Amino acid sequence: MTDAVLKEKLSLFIPGYFTYRSRTPSIPIFMGVYFIYPVSILLSFIELLYLIDNGINQYFSHIFLEHLFLYLLYYFCFFTIYEIGYIFNDAISVKSENHPKKRLSPSLNRALVYCSTIFRILLFVLLYFLFNSYLEPNQGYTFILINTFLIIVYYVHNSIPKPFRIFTIFYLRLMRSIYPLLYFMLTDTKILTLALIYGIVFAAYNVITYIVINYDSFYLKSDEMIKKLYYNPRFRTIFFVTNIAVIVIFMEIMYPQNISKSLFFICYASMFFVMMSYGISKTRYKKKYDKNTESSTYYKFV
Repeated sequence: MTDAVLKEKLSLFIPGYFTYRSRTPSIPIFMGVYFIYPVSILLSFIELLYLIDNGINQYFSHIFLEHLFLYLLYYFCFFTIYEIGYIFNDAISVKSENHPKKRLSPSLNRALVYCSTIFRILLFVLLYFLFNSYLEPNQGYTFILINTFLIIVYYVHNSIPKPFRIFTIFYLRLMRSIYPLLYFMLTDTKILTLALIYGIVFAAYNVITYIVINYDSFYLKSDEMIKKLYYNPRFRTIFFVTNIAVIVIFMEIMYPQNISKSLFFICYASMFFVMMSYGISKTRYKKKYDKNTESSTYYKFV
């Protein structure tokens, strides 16, 4: 058994490792795609609120380590469940696609795929008992339902043609942005509201991303305006900032809560995302100079 084959088989059973091997070419990009881009704004905002409410000494002596443990635990749980859909797609669903991305070797035994699914479900049950003590009974039931629905949606996603995956992509990207924060969403209604607002906007933008990447499935030309807008960091920033602000203001009008935190969140998220969009625009393409034609070409590496 070669080293590559062994790593491929191990990735089926190690949460996070399959995503790293099949979806991202490096650890920095893995962290960017699955942590910094979808979660960091909400996570840092939540921790900033706890720091303001409890003070520096109380926060770092009692709260920080507990929160770090919960984030890591929920992330591990997220990859345990989410990768079931990835593996099923790469091993089974990909065979029915017109232009498949072959991320797994054709010789991979399908029995390993089913074994890894069973293993991951059992591992999730074990993880649930680890953090169940942090949740009320009804919150625990909600968490189980969320994960069950996630598996069902991913199964549907892998079973339908690409043009119909817009709705499943929306839910899957929503879960990618809020799953690591589920504990705080289940125990604090204010955080629940803000997290859902950000998650909905993030998921909506990812629907645009999905359409751009699969433009041929939606009968679009490669030079359509939507593709040009997608690669424009100003559009990305305006899209997020405007939608977050509009939804937060609407929620405050319909369901008045603590408006100071909502306005704080708008300013914080806007500033954070403008900075992040600038970084993404700088790293999305790498410039290469061609000496023969004396011209520059941009090669996508993210």
